[in-house]
Amino acid sequence: MNIDKKKEKTIYIDISKDYMFKKIFNTPKYLKAFYEAMFKEPVVKIEILEGTELVSESINGKSPVLDCLSIVNDVVFHLEMQNKVTKDLMKRIQFYVCALVSRLAKKGQKYGEITKVRIVWLINGKISKEDKIYVDKIDRVWRVRQSLVGDDLVEIYIIEIPKVMEDKFKTYDINDKLNQMIYMLKARKDDEIMERIKEKNGIVKEIVETVSMFSKEELEQIEMWRQEEQERAYIADISLAREEGIEQGEEEKVKQIVCNMYKKLFSINTICKAVNLSKKDVENILKRDNREDKL
Repeated sequence: MNIDKKKEKTIYIDISKDYMFKKIFNTPKYLKAFYEAMFKEPVVKIEILEGTELVSESINGKSPVLDCLSIVNDVVFHLEMQNKVTKDLMKRIQFYVCALVSRLAKKGQKYGEITKVRIVWLINGKISKEDKIYVDKIDRVWRVRQSLVGDDLVEIYIIEIPKVMEDKFKTYDINDKLNQMIYMLKARKDDEIMERIKEKNGIVKEIVETVSMFSKEELEQIEMWRQEEQERAYIADISLAREEGIEQGEEEKVKQIVCNMYKKLFSINTICKAVNLSKKDVENILKRDNREDKL
């Protein structure tokens, strides 16, 4: 009876989400397990690096923030989780690579002496047709062609999480530890396959149990992060819609976006960023909409 009650209380948190992903994979034990599963080689030493923001030297330059950065067996290892997959994914990856390698290169150092980098992007989506011209398929992993980044300085791998989830181990090997960890990222409550994986993989079981126990402060942090992510995703959807035909000057469509976001309880500041309007303009649209509703 006690065992059944414990199972009923088990809650699976989406480990692919920003807060949880960083919490788990910035833990040496869990990052080590992923690295060994991915590259099929033992980890002798591992060091989690702090300061994952790659600050641009330009005042107006982009400064990407990496999810997990470490040194594993004298190789710099960057693990990234991308929940929003856009058409410019490959360009984004290249930008991150350039920023990271530039940071690693030391003044006076020969190019052949720059530390080797291994990069794994886990994406909650599928690679676009446009991006497939840059990559080669290796089992369930895409490898960026070496001509893009050099022969031995950088290795880049891309894994599409939905393909493993949708397959449900009909073709993929459930005993493969990398497959187990990928499936774990998006597993849901009462997932029978997840229960089987936990029986096979002690590290996966430990991770799942870890994310099921939170302090009050951590729960508040997760809730705050979820709200922020929802806002970012909404803004990204609007930007994509504009690229596909919604012009900024089309007042009626902008008005619809403003009103819909306001009804979804987004802040005025967030709405301003989404539609690129001033606070006064957004407030005027909402006032007009309110008057029209009363008529």
